[in-house]
Amino acid sequence: MDKYDVLNVLIFVVIPVISVSVFFFMKRKLLWIAPLLSIMLAFVVYAVTLEPSIIKAFSNNEWRGFLLLALLMQFGIAVLLTAVGYLLAHILKRKNK
Repeated sequence: MDKYDVLNVLIFVVIPVISVSVFFFMKRKLLWIAPLLSIMLAFVVYAVTLEPSIIKAFSNNEWRGFLLLALLMQFGIAVLLTAVGYLLAHILKRKNK
């Protein structure tokens, strides 16, 4: 597996699932924070893995566009998982009544 394959799996799967799961099981009222936390963690992971070139990424329009697109896609995935989390919480709440 390539370094960038692992990075993509981490950014687009692991981080959103973990951030939504943590807020789902800890404090469901704060579930709306999960996409924000997820996008911040994704940016940190990109900054750490692309450390020498992260400064170049912001100076180069192509890299800046890629980074923005990747973060927006990651945010969309996190929002979708958050919506599923809210739906699941609603179903669990109804079941308990």
